[in-house]
Amino acid sequence: MARAFLSENWLPKSVLCLRDYNRHKFLLDVIAGVTVGLVALPLAMAFAIASGLTPQAGIYCAIVTGFLISALGGSKTQIGGPTGAFVVVVAGIVAVHGVDGLFMCTVMAGVLLVIMGLTGLGTAVKFIPRPVVIGFTNGIAVLIASTQVKDFFGLHLDKVPGVFWLRMEALAANFHTLSFEATALAGFTLLILIACRGISARIPGPIVALLLATCAVYFFRLPLETIGTKFGGIPAGLPHLQIPKFRTDLIHGLLGPAFTVAMLGAIESLMSAVVSDRMSNDRHNPNVELVGQGVANIVSPMFGGLPATGAIARTATSIRSGAQSPVAGVIHALTLLCILLFAAPLVSYVPMAALAAILMIVAYNMGEWREIPQLLKMTKTDISIWLVTFADRICRSHRRRRSRDDPGGAAVHQPRGLDDDGFAGDRRLCGRRARAHPAGQGHPLLRDDLSHPRAISVRSDRQDCCGDREPPQTPAGCHFATPKYDGARRHRIVCHRGSG
Repeated sequence: MARAFLSENWLPKSVLCLRDYNRHKFLLDVIAGVTVGLVALPLAMAFAIASGLTPQAGIYCAIVTGFLISALGGSKTQIGGPTGAFVVVVAGIVAVHGVDGLFMCTVMAGVLLVIMGLTGLGTAVKFIPRPVVIGFTNGIAVLIASTQVKDFFGLHLDKVPGVFWLRMEALAANFHTLSFEATALAGFTLLILIACRGISARIPGPIVALLLATCAVYFFRLPLETIGTKFGGIPAGLPHLQIPKFRTDLIHGLLGPAFTVAMLGAIESLMSAVVSDRMSNDRHNPNVELVGQGVANIVSPMFGGLPATGAIARTATSIRSGAQSPVAGVIHALTLLCILLFAAPLVSYVPMAALAAILMIVAYNMGEWREIPQLLKMTKTDISIWLVTFADRICRSHRRRRSRDDPGGAAVHQPRGLDDDGFAGDRRLCGRRARAHPAGQGHPLLRDDLSHPRAISVRSDRQDCCGDREPPQTPAGCHFATPKYDGARRHRIVCHRGSG
């Protein structure tokens, strides 16, 4: 009886599907896996860039988690990897805690997912109110779209503020710097995506649009920003195994983000699994699926990857391409690995405007806007929950504060988006000893505009900050620099110590 329990309830779907697996199913899985692997390439890079990391971080994540979620999950045709739902959350974690904090948070979220699966909480996720899910996805979709306006129109804007309202104000103020070439290419990419979907759902629109846009930039020598000009391309070869640094001082501050990542991953993966069941006439095992998602998120940071979950669009693409088993997801990961090994130099020509257009479509599709008219017919309580969740998601993009206590550290106030160094907030110190936190400094997966030393801004106006006391002392190894600010004289402490 114990043997029957294990075989039916706790074995991964990949093992159960091998009972009647044959050559015909394998050929269909190969076609589906290669197709969805090509589709996943631009999406993985776009999600990583939008999260504040380099493109290879998204590819590493898609390879590792795509393989593990298919091999260990409880869905027959689920495709896992980085998704748009995590973009805003990951960007906030990186801005506050650095890349090392993101890796720790991902591991913690993976452990929570495993615990949820082993304790049978996978079946309880479906009881989360639908207005909460819709409001959350609506807010994330708006935030993702707002982060892509700069690349879509080719605006000349050095740093995009992290606060939604300030971001829109900055984009509007610099809209006159738009590039007609970038805008035309992004519009062309949008048209290709819409046309591919209108002609047939089997056509992989993102890869077709990406190939045509890349060829246009290469052959016509368009002066546009590309992966190569912005990031120096992506390194060829296998991702390196490296255990993330475990810092006890970050645990308390990462509990909230880890819970958010875990719950978001659970909801997204099980929603994707339900869609997969409807399209493939199957029934997934939610608890085994959560265990597989958890293991994938624990392993992903060891190869420099992001948090991952089930991807609805890629799952649907795989099924439409003929996927018959989790082998299609494994082949999808192997396809990305082959691209990384043999075609990495070609990725350098991918234009940022094309990736921005693809993310615009992703934001529109994930927003679930078609459900809003039905939601407005519900009770006033449900509508209020939806509006509050939507507004909270928009406002929460700049209400993250550093919630860990620094021994001898500065009193860090609430961040106000990304400052001119690309870091969250305008850290003000009041009469306490300051210490810079170079978390993520110089990390190979951190974008260049976020990789220089973490700076702490200190107002020298005594009445505004320190009263009649002297300004805080300079930490060892640091020096004062005095850049110009609008309307206020400030000093800046820049620390050149190595990353902790």
